[in-house]
Amino acid sequence: MTLAEISVKRPVFAWMLMSALIIFGAICFARLGVSLLPDVEVPSVLVQVQWPGAAPEVMETEIVDQMEQALVNVSGIKNLNSTIYQGVAQIALEFYPGRNADAALLEVQSNIGRVRLPLEVDNPLILKVNPSDQEIMWLGVSSTDRSLLDLTVYAERYLRDKFQVLPGVGQLILSGFAERNLRVWVDHDKLSEYDLTILDVQNALRTQHIEQAAGIIENRKQEINVRLMGEGVSPDAVGEILIKQRGSQPIYNSSIRIRDVAKVEDGLNDVRSISKIDGTRGGGIGFRKQRGANSIEVADMVKKTLADLRTTLPKDVTIQINYDESKFTTEAVDETEFTLILSAVLTALVCWLFLGSLSSTFNVVMSIPTSVLGTFIILYFLGFTLNIFTLLALSLAIGVVVDDAIMVLENIVRHMEMGKSREQAAIEGTEEITGPALASTLAVMAVFLPIAFVSGVIGQFLFQFGITISAAVALSLVEALTLTPMRCASFLAIERTNRITRGVDQLMDWLTALYRRALPHCLHHRGWMLGGFVVAFALSLIIAGRVPGEFSPAQDQGTLMIRFETPVGSSLAYTEERLREAEKIIKERSETRTYFLAAGSFFDGNINNGIMFVDMKPKHDRKLSQQQVMEELRPELEKISDLKSFLIDLSKGGPEGGMGFPLTFSLQGPNLDVLKKEATRLIDWMKTEKLAVDLNTDFKEGQPELRVYIDRVAASARGVTVESIAGTVTAAIGGVREGKFTNDDRRYDVRLRLMANERERVEDLNKLTVRNIYGEIVPIRDVIKTELVSSLQTIARRNRERSITIMGNPAPGVADNTALARIKQHAEQTLPQGYRLMPSQTAETNEKFGRDMGMALGLGILVAYMVLAAQFNSFSQPFLILLAMPFALSGAALGLFVFGQSWNLYSVIGLILLFGIVKKNSILLVEFTDKVRERDGLTPEEALQQACPIRLRPVLMTSFATMAAAVPPALAIGPGAETRVPMALTILCGSMVSMLSTLFIVPCAYSVLETSRRWMRTRFQRS
Repeated sequence: MTLAEISVKRPVFAWMLMSALIIFGAICFARLGVSLLPDVEVPSVLVQVQWPGAAPEVMETEIVDQMEQALVNVSGIKNLNSTIYQGVAQIALEFYPGRNADAALLEVQSNIGRVRLPLEVDNPLILKVNPSDQEIMWLGVSSTDRSLLDLTVYAERYLRDKFQVLPGVGQLILSGFAERNLRVWVDHDKLSEYDLTILDVQNALRTQHIEQAAGIIENRKQEINVRLMGEGVSPDAVGEILIKQRGSQPIYNSSIRIRDVAKVEDGLNDVRSISKIDGTRGGGIGFRKQRGANSIEVADMVKKTLADLRTTLPKDVTIQINYDESKFTTEAVDETEFTLILSAVLTALVCWLFLGSLSSTFNVVMSIPTSVLGTFIILYFLGFTLNIFTLLALSLAIGVVVDDAIMVLENIVRHMEMGKSREQAAIEGTEEITGPALASTLAVMAVFLPIAFVSGVIGQFLFQFGITISAAVALSLVEALTLTPMRCASFLAIERTNRITRGVDQLMDWLTALYRRALPHCLHHRGWMLGGFVVAFALSLIIAGRVPGEFSPAQDQGTLMIRFETPVGSSLAYTEERLREAEKIIKERSETRTYFLAAGSFFDGNINNGIMFVDMKPKHDRKLSQQQVMEELRPELEKISDLKSFLIDLSKGGPEGGMGFPLTFSLQGPNLDVLKKEATRLIDWMKTEKLAVDLNTDFKEGQPELRVYIDRVAASARGVTVESIAGTVTAAIGGVREGKFTNDDRRYDVRLRLMANERERVEDLNKLTVRNIYGEIVPIRDVIKTELVSSLQTIARRNRERSITIMGNPAPGVADNTALARIKQHAEQTLPQGYRLMPSQTAETNEKFGRDMGMALGLGILVAYMVLAAQFNSFSQPFLILLAMPFALSGAALGLFVFGQSWNLYSVIGLILLFGIVKKNSILLVEFTDKVRERDGLTPEEALQQACPIRLRPVLMTSFATMAAAVPPALAIGPGAETRVPMALTILCGSMVSMLSTLFIVPCAYSVLETSRRWMRTRFQRS
């Protein structure tokens, strides 16, 4: 017994099968995670090292070079990139796809452990990171009354732990807050009064401020821990510590206390960054989700916790959401779900118009919930999420999953019209159409099989899309061969009872008659028809070449990021002053809802930088789109003196995520001066050619540096050691950590440094004093020489070689791929020998995406040919079926060109799906024509003229159902529409053009092929 016969004879079995798919699909749908994009794995490890006060050149030679030498042997490294700032170095290891990130982390830790670092260097921080993991939310914490210290204490003690323990929260980031420290501010003038140096104060803290475990007292009955409590328990207690030595000499009966020469206070570490929330000084709390966590659920839990906290917040403390990625994710996912439902409704309407009765429409439309909800079961057990790719796949699959049901139902109706009973028509009609239905389903799925060969992030995106489509189509075939005939046998009615459907029938009769008259003329002039096909396809290739290319279209997410930069060497106070003018411009914009500003060293170690998240009002409450606001902001911000502004569209961050620029590449070569010259020349050329805006580099020079040289002759003559000079300068100017301080059951650093007003100018250094080996005080100016020079603020290395990275946005009207191609071509022609331009990971992925997709499309066509050849047992007939593909490309290119869209990830995915869909109509024509020829013994032309008009109705019905499903996402409605539109237009326009070509070109090609076969057989028989 066939599947159709089993279902018709045992309808309860079929009903239970359908119920199981719907019920368990609904349960899995409720449990699926939600995210904007699929969770992808990009194996990367980050090593971060801190050496407070160390210049970038020192960090490079003393630390980074040694670490890179140790890390270069780690297996599976694709790129080894280092960025070095003042006192901080970051080494990023990017691994090839497939490398186990946990194993890579262990190997990195092992290799780093063998590197000997200077004693002053903090232990390296080694993290497994994923470039696609970014903050999903930022909270702004501010107060009208509290100091930064009090706000920091409140955030650390009452806020951090509340949020850190939430399920799904991976990493918590504090911005604008400084670490709590016990500060010992030394007064140089008071030191002189007591004949002391700053090292004497440091020595007093080292020897008189100690807490440690001192062992165990034990006897037969008990064991007692011994703890030495030698630390001051309060700032006043630390201030009471006696200074008992001048150098190595004791001070007998000393009554000199630390408070006599210094101010001791419970304070903060050196403030190197600031945060503002709508202009009010405060701090930010950033959230990163754990891998695989539902970003919307995590954000909702944060919001719920925030709502609970607000009832207990002090009156002067305000916490507000300043950036919420989940808002756009929720809106985009909800909108895509609505689009899916709307696609189902329109598809049902098309089916009703063609079928004419509610029972027939119900039979077809029931394939939608069965296939879609059944797909959720597969997604759930594969660990996928509800994201743009899976939901778009389902919304576009709506028009595909009804095709098999339409073919089956239309054939059953045809058999009923022959006078057969419902059961007989259901069984025989289904058995007759099983072959083409299976062929068309396998043809669709075959197109997605080569996606498995696409590697990297893009492969992971496409994999989820392809699995979703394939699962839905496979379930629709099962539904069509089991549930559809069962329902038809139970309650199918074919009467047209209303005026609208009768009108559609009359229209179809007219179209069928018109097609029946036109087809003989096309077959008679088949040479001209096929020649016109070649010309039309050639012209479409020209159009396709004029469609711009980019990885992803810009989206109006309602969030804008701006990076700021003041001149190298600017103080934090000056940077804040310049940023106030930018704040004023942002505040005055009617589109601004709120903003969060972070300035200083938080993001890259340089205090002359700033970053701002601007949260805009909802799209329906503003006249301008996000991209239009960016265009208007750019010239306004450029007017601010001593402030460079770089606008970043977060939706263009690239497949690896992040907050980068679409145009990012690095210049590499042996000489830094040549790199600097070539980078400047290349930026000037891009500006002249108007290829890019917001151009910037990571090469920063001009950092003022005061170099202190030891006058060894003078120092030796006065008995001053280099160690004493170095210790004095470091403690006075840079500050040193000397011990710990306990407060509220938490441990904090004790930091010693000269008072701020005594280290403001270069001349202040010469006022310092050092002690010689004889215990005498010597002015430091007598044993040193100083020189103020300009040095590098940042050093970048790529694969152990100096590099300069250039970044920017394409100029308005310039496509990403066009700009990158021209830049790459210009660099190849002009760079000196030994110097090269290297694309960023995003650009490299983009370029690789084009090659991989070309391979995937080619393999898809090859696999489709192989499947069809096996199905039809013919080497030639698959070519007839595949003839619809070129016209699908022509229609897609024409649609994108006319509507101003681009070739991007989404439109190419739509093209892959389109190549799978358009073969269905050809299969219907070719398969039925073969049956008519075999059954009635007709010539090819006679069989075509009889079979093609009969198959016109299902061809039009399946095509219009597919196009109806693509209409809602093509309407550009709602959040995330920018990604849905190019994919839907590709399907819509490609299906329309390929449908027309299938009805006329495929019959002509069939006739030519059969004529060629007859000629070859005749020629072979004669020979």
